[in-house]
Amino acid sequence: SCSGALPFNSGNAYQTVNLGAGVFEKSVYFKESSAGNGTLTAADGVRNPGSFNYSVVAGVGTQLVISSPSMLPSGACSLFDAYLVDAFYNVAPALSDMVFSLSQSPNLGSYYGNAQCNGSVVSSFTLLQGASSVSFGYIPSVAGPQNGTGTASTTTPAISANFPISVIAGV
Repeated sequence: SCSGALPFNSGNAYQTVNLGAGVFEKSVYFKESSAGNGTLTAADGVRNPGSFNYSVVAGVGTQLVISSPSMLPSGACSLFDAYLVDAFYNVAPALSDMVFSLSQSPNLGSYYGNAQCNGSVVSSFTLLQGASSVSFGYIPSVAGPQNGTGTASTTTPAISANFPISVIAGV
């Protein structure tokens, strides 16, 4: 048996748990907000350290993040990626199919259902159940600042994202 301070390490966070004489176990609680794998290690400086591997999975997707290029040339196809994330910005899978409507202001371009901007113009994209991201294309027709929006109004509360579109004179 050991008694005294027993330090625990999980990544860069340290916690010390005091064990009284004759105490052989003690519960340790910790909070991790980043999805992924980790190891919790305990060592008393005398015996070999013990460790426990753990996995943290993303929570329910509650926010939409849409990444866009910093500058888009007018008349050219540009790729956009939409991600569903949890409260801690961990990428999260959709629990069911989610349809997001797309719009921009001013209305000076067209969205496409793929990264090549071929096929039909679309006004929405679907994030399929189990997926956490989807890509779509956009061709702006004129140079100037625009603001895009993606909204899933069928969720409660509605999930939406605004994304800047900065268009320069192009092809």
